[in-house]
Amino acid sequence: MFISAYFCSKSLDRKGFRTFVLDKLVRFGGPYLMYSCIFGPVLLIGLKEYLKYALDSMHLSAVAQAVEGKELGVFDFSDWLKLQYLFQRGPTWFVLWLLNFTLCYAVVSPFLPTLRFRMPHPLIMMTIVGPALGGIFYAIHTTLHHSQYRDFGDMDRWEYGIGEYIPFFIAGILGGRNNWLREVKEMRTWVYWTVRIVVIGFMVLFFCEMAQSWKIASGTGMHLDVKLLYALTPPIFAVPMSLFVLHSFSHWFNPQTPGRLHKAFWASSYAVYVLQALFYFPLFIAYLEILKRAGVNVLGEVLNFLTTTKRADPLIEGCIWGAFFFVTITTHLLLWPSGFLVRSIPVFNKMF
Repeated sequence: MFISAYFCSKSLDRKGFRTFVLDKLVRFGGPYLMYSCIFGPVLLIGLKEYLKYALDSMHLSAVAQAVEGKELGVFDFSDWLKLQYLFQRGPTWFVLWLLNFTLCYAVVSPFLPTLRFRMPHPLIMMTIVGPALGGIFYAIHTTLHHSQYRDFGDMDRWEYGIGEYIPFFIAGILGGRNNWLREVKEMRTWVYWTVRIVVIGFMVLFFCEMAQSWKIASGTGMHLDVKLLYALTPPIFAVPMSLFVLHSFSHWFNPQTPGRLHKAFWASSYAVYVLQALFYFPLFIAYLEILKRAGVNVLGEVLNFLTTTKRADPLIEGCIWGAFFFVTITTHLLLWPSGFLVRSIPVFNKMF
């Protein structure tokens, strides 16, 4: 959100209001409609057909026993078995809201004052700005957690919208006007190493949470408050992580004379985000079939495994990591070249 907003002001100044708005409608609205109306529904139909096949190969009574006691949300097999067209926004919900924020900025931009100031020090951002956003995030999360308005307007949880996306978009606009990326790139050595250590600390914390949730850490005495962790930390973690990513990319992926690989990476990244689900879902299903061929009777949905065999513990401890590496590596090997090539297809080349 920050990096997209960062270039908004310069793009609006260069193109003018009309051209800027039309360009964003094509580049953001086009992929959103394309995925939500075509690719998403077709992918869902394919997943439903696989679910039918999977349930045919597993006894429904055994599946019911596997589901019993697991917190899987609303999961009605009968709904999945119905063949019907459903609008599916998938990952493009973010593109829709990026379009909304961008158009709002274009409308109000002529009335906004031009503020000139340097980027706050990274330590101030991590110790004051991040926790403040975390408090806002927590308040909205606890207020809207069971509310019907939590996802109002196709926002993927408004605690993220108000506590993270909107502040980061505003920061991107301010950063673009004041060239904050240069300051991020020129951070002192001790500062960016502090940022790296904080990021690693958060990643260790999240890894421990996953180990606890997947029962990998059973017997270690570790008891993290998972609900508090996810109700408080997302914006706090997003601040150092954004600094880390921006600093790393400015050094490793933004050379003075970019090569063909760098240019291909920049050109493909947007298409990669929009099309990602078309790759990792089929590859995840492929991994499930590999497990079945190995004798593990399993049904899964994005790393949520349901097994009806006696190999539940080895499945959790070993096969989940196998799924992570298999799906992640294979997805990237196929997705990035496809994201680059799709830009040469008519119509797609206007959107990506």
